Order: sequence, then C-alpha cells, then structure tokens
Amino acid sequence: MNKRFINRTALVTGAAKGIGAAVVRRLASEGAFVAINDINAAGAAALANELQNAGFQAIAVAADLSDATDTERMLKEAKEKLGGHIDILVNNAGGSCMALGRFVSFEEQTVKDIDWEFAVNLRSAIQCIQKVLPEMKEKNYGRIVNLSSICGTAGASGIPVYSASKGAIISITKSLAMMYGNNGITVNCVAPAAVATRPGMEKLGDSTVFGRPSSADDIANLICYLASDEAAFVTGQCHLIDGGRTLGPKAGKI
Repeated sequence: MNKRFINRTALVTGAAKGIGAAVVRRLASEGAFVAINDINAAGAAALANELQNAGFQAIAVAADLSDATDTERMLKEAKEKLGGHIDILVNNAGGSCMALGRFVSFEEQTVKDIDWEFAVNLRSAIQCIQKVLPEMKEKNYGRIVNLSSICGTAGASGIPVYSASKGAIISITKSLAMMYGNNGITVNCVAPAAVATRPGMEKLGDSTVFGRPSSADDIANLICYLASDEAAFVTGQCHLIDGGRTLGPKAGKI
C-alpha cells in the first residue's frame, strides 16, 4: 500500500464508524497520525485501540460537536496530542433529526431541531477549520475535506433543513478555497449519495447505475485522494460521488 501520509497528522470527526472510520483506517495505514473524534467515546476508543494494536498511530478525542464548548475542548486536545498541528482535517460529522430518532415533518421541526442540524453539519466544521488554519498557514500546507451530501446539491424532499446545511458546506468550501490557496491549503468537499454503512441498506442501490449503493470505502477512497499530495492542484470543488444517480433514469427504466 502507498504511504502517502507519512509525517502527516489528521483529525477526522464523526469517525467511530461508517465513512469516518473507513477514512481513519486508510489514513493511519498510509502513515498518518490520526485523531478520531466521535460523540461515541467508546467507539472512538475501540477504533484507536484497533489501529494501535495493528502498529498504526491513532488516538481518540471524543466530543459532542453540537456543543460549541465541547468542540473547542476537543480541538485543543487533538492539537496537543498530535504535536501542536493538524495537517489534514476531514469534517465528516453530521446528521439530521432522524439520527436523533425524531421523525417529524418540516412544519413540526422546532428551533432546537433546526439549531442542532446546523450545529452538527455546519457550525462544527467552521469551528474545526478556524482552529487548524493558523498552523496550516504557518507551514504553508493543509488539506481540508468537508462532507456535504447529494441533498446539498439537489435538495431532498422531507429533509429541507438538513439539505440547507449541507448546501452551505459547499458554499463555504468554495469561499475558503479562494481565501487560502496562496497559503498552500486546499479545501474541497465530497457529496455522497446512497452509502451502505450498516446491514439492510442494500436496497439503496436501486437508485444507482451499478445496482448497488456505495460502501464507506468508496467514499474514503475519494476523501483520501483529496487529502493527499496527489490532489495538490484540486481545490474549491464539490465532488459528487453518487454511482450515476443524478444522471437520470437507468436504462430500461424510462
């Protein structure tokens, strides 16, 4: 396997499982020293132990990223444990009210619901970016990858607030790419569609031209490319990874 991330440090949020965990495993196996953030402290610690036992460098930094104070504490801890700087930031944490078990209509969403979705999907990413920029600018090097969603590019019926927060991620990605390119920092985002992150999600493949949903590894492959020096001239882009879902009806389905 390539060792694209030797002597690099990385922070991946929302990384105890799913896409985040796949990214962490790839970064660590290719040489990065990775801080694993998640609200699930036990899950983050278990993944860190797994990687340490395999001979890789990883630590857990649990935090609830919907809480601004807890996010600040986590960022300070992560930077200290990683040696004072973060070279690669992957803002993967996110969710909709459905993640909280609240299956409510748009009209029924409370201000608390709306604030939570924007806090997790957008504000936490902004906080993380603000904290890693000083050292990235000083080193004239940085890779920032934000997780958007197909919902942020095309909208989604039933989850308009989530879609709005993911659309905002695309906008801030473009703005930051323009602002910090001269500092050797790339800023990109990835917008997945159907991702099978747990058993029983295979039916999501009906919407892709391949007849299968993506795996967490499919998404991690793209994220880690954007985090590598191979993508040094790629910035400000929203990379849609949807298995052809947005191309239109599949053959024979018109």
